[in-house]
Amino acid sequence: LDQVQDEAVAELRRDGKTAEPGVGTWEATNLHLVARVLVAAALRREETRGCHWREDRPERDDAAWRRHLLVTLRPDGALDVRSTGSEAFPPPTTTPRPETESRP
Repeated sequence: LDQVQDEAVAELRRDGKTAEPGVGTWEATNLHLVARVLVAAALRREETRGCHWREDRPERDDAAWRRHLLVTLRPDGALDVRSTGSEAFPPPTTTPRPETESRP
C-alpha cells in the first residue's frame, strides 16, 4: 500500500495528475485510503479482538486494549493512529464555523 501511495505521489509530482478524473478514480482512491486505515489499525492493535485475529496473541487483553483506535489523515497524506484512554468513545471534534458579519 505504501508503494502504491509513493508511486501515485511521484506521478502527481511528475505529471500533475495520477489518473483521469472520474468516479472510478475517486473510488480507487477511497478504497486505497480505507485499506491503509485498516492496516494501520491492525498493526497498532496488539491483541485479538473481534474479527482482528493475531496468531502471536490469540487471547483478548481487556486491561490494555478495551478502547478505540482513532485514525487521522494528516494534510501530508500520512496516517496518525492513537488509542483512546478508555473504552468510552470520545466526542466528535468539529471545526467551528467562521463568524459571519451581521448586516443591518
